Amino acid sequence: MKNVRSNGFTLIELLVVISIIAVLMSILMPALGKVKEQAKNVLCQSNQRQLGIAIISYTHDNNDKMPLGWDTDGSYWNPTPGKNFGVMWMDALYSYVGENCEAYDCPNAKKHFLDAPYNSRWTFDADNYFEFDTFGGFGYNGWMQFLDHDIDFQDGSADMKNEFHWGKLSKVSRADTVPIFMDAMWNAGWPMQDDTASPIYGEYWWDACPQFDENMRRFCIDRHSGNVNAVMADGSTGKYELKEIWSLKWHRQYKVNWANNNITDWPDWME
Repeated sequence: MKNVRSNGFTLIELLVVISIIAVLMSILMPALGKVKEQAKNVLCQSNQRQLGIAIISYTHDNNDKMPLGWDTDGSYWNPTPGKNFGVMWMDALYSYVGENCEAYDCPNAKKHFLDAPYNSRWTFDADNYFEFDTFGGFGYNGWMQFLDHDIDFQDGSADMKNEFHWGKLSKVSRADTVPIFMDAMWNAGWPMQDDTASPIYGEYWWDACPQFDENMRRFCIDRHSGNVNAVMADGSTGKYELKEIWSLKWHRQYKVNWANNNITDWPDWME
C-alpha cells in the first residue's frame, strides 16, 4: 500500500515558519519605527517651513512688522467682540496658512493634555479673541514680536524690554541662528540665556515656574528623541539638540555663549 502524504503542513513545519516570521519581525520592527519617526520629523519641519513662509508674507503686508507673541494690550482679558482678531500670531497667520491649524502642529505632540502635559498641543477655543478654535505644537519666539514700548506686567512676572525684541525681520542679524518657531509645550516663549532646564523629565513648565520665568523650558522638551525642530529667521528648518537651543540668538541682547561658559550641571535626563 502506498503512503499518502497530506498536502497540509506538519506541526514542525508550521513552527519553523512562525519562528522565521518572528525573527524577520524582530529585525524589521525597529527599522519601521525609525522610518515612521523620520516621516513625522519631515512633516514637522514641513509645517514649520510653511509657518516661516507665512511669517515672511505677513511682514511684507505689514511694513516688515512681526506679529505679537502674546496679548500685550489687555484685549485678551477684556475683548471687544469682533474687533480683537489678528492680534496674536495664531490669528494673524490664519489668512496665510488656513484655519485648520495643521501648519501649527507637530505630529509628535500629544493631542490631549493629560496624555503628556509637557509634550501636548496647546489649545484655545474660539471666542471674542480667536476667530477659530486654535491648536498647535509649536511655540513662537516672543522676542520676534514688534513692540514700540516696554511692557511691565502688573503681577511683576515679566519686564519685556523693547530693546530685546527684534520687531522686524530687517533688524535680524545672522538670521540662520534666530528661531521664529520651535517645538514647544506652549504657543510662545521669551527665553533668556540664564534660564535653566527642568530638573525633572516631563515636568510641565507651568507647574514649576511663574508665567514668564524660565521660558526656555517651554522649548526644552523631548519631542524628537532628544531633539526639537525649529524654523529660523532666514526660512531654514533644522533639528537641534536640547542643550544647543541655549546657543541660539533668541533676542537682540542674548549672549549665545553664556550657557556654554556658565551652565555645568545639566539635568541627568539631558545627558
